[in-house]
Amino acid sequence: MPEGLESIASNCFASCTSLQVVAIPSTVTGLGVTVFNDCYNLKEVALPASLRIDGSSLAPQSVIYWQAYESPYWYLDMFQSEDGWTVRDCFAGVRNVELPSAVMDQPVIAIEDGAFSTCKQLTSISIPKSIQQIGQNAFYECSSLQTAAIEGEIKTLPHGMFDGCTSLTTLSIPETVTSIGGRAFFLCVSLNELSLPEEVQQIGPGAFAGCRNLTRLDLPSGINDISDDVFMWAKSLTHVTIPNGIQHIGKNAFDRCASISSVNLPDSTLTIDDDAFQSCSSLENLTIPENLQSIGEYAFSGCSKLVRLEIPASTVTIGNNAFRECSALAQLSLPLYYEGSEERLSIPSQTELTWIQTPKFQILMGFTEQSGQQAPAIELRGAPDSSLTIESAENISGPWIPWATTTISPDGQSVILIDPRKPSEFYRVAENN
Repeated sequence: MPEGLESIASNCFASCTSLQVVAIPSTVTGLGVTVFNDCYNLKEVALPASLRIDGSSLAPQSVIYWQAYESPYWYLDMFQSEDGWTVRDCFAGVRNVELPSAVMDQPVIAIEDGAFSTCKQLTSISIPKSIQQIGQNAFYECSSLQTAAIEGEIKTLPHGMFDGCTSLTTLSIPETVTSIGGRAFFLCVSLNELSLPEEVQQIGPGAFAGCRNLTRLDLPSGINDISDDVFMWAKSLTHVTIPNGIQHIGKNAFDRCASISSVNLPDSTLTIDDDAFQSCSSLENLTIPENLQSIGEYAFSGCSKLVRLEIPASTVTIGNNAFRECSALAQLSLPLYYEGSEERLSIPSQTELTWIQTPKFQILMGFTEQSGQQAPAIELRGAPDSSLTIESAENISGPWIPWATTTISPDGQSVILIDPRKPSEFYRVAENN
């Protein structure tokens, strides 16, 4: 371009797909919007040091490929807002990227959704402290990415951030991160170790699913739930530290974790969802806490090395086929009110069953069949021969009125019908002395 040129119009070089190098003379004082849009082979744009552009001279979402002589950022597609620059796209052939913390004296503050998803040759990325937000699927299927260094004080690793980064081996996560989105590391098959900041309180569904070479992970103490699918297909995982405070183990959470041999669930655990430990074919030792309330369908199906298991008396619900194909299960202890459920639970024929009598009782509101119809009822479960009184009230504050008495039958159950014409809002149960 000739010296003396003062401005370049919007879209001036848009779609010039053979354009590779552009030198802008020092006399240029203004650039239009999307000047080099869709210039896929552009390798260098040299901007004079005197050229300054602020947000007021650019239309929203305007695109500039930057190449100050001393700052080679030609490969970045960015737009400017009042707060700073956002990375929207990247030259597909780039290999090593060190994002700038500022361009033209304005901070680089964000990475948009899918910004690097076309960079199949990207091998390393360095994210500076200036970055405040990273969009979903930012590095989706960057299959050559090996190293990622995140220096910013971000709070969230978003959904699908490294989804499909099959070569990723090294990653540093800032201590400020409190949340890891679903599928954040899905199919990161080369990742074998990772340290999570202690501040992490939430890990989304499928976050580490398919990480087939991940061997160990210590969950931070602030996590309350293990999400669905979170370690599914992590077949090399041998150790997971599950902190006290975990209340829920999600569906397929450890599905096909074929190398894990021992799991110690903390006292805080209340529910184990469907398929949670399905096909954990090396699992030999499993400690279930005394306060566990429910076990989902197929929860331990295919745990072919599990030898003995004790289900506590507090467990109200056990799903169908919970112990299907547990071929080595020699001893199983169940609450008394599951007697006769061997077939439904798919308990192996060789398993020695022990029935646990509980001094406590459970109360369930539901329906029972009466004269071919579903009738409202209270179902009580507990130790045989326990004598109980049921009281009812219109308000939880009372007054409470004795409504019925019953004795738990030898099978550990008792069902009391509720007159649908005279239902009460609240019921409570007390054990008679």
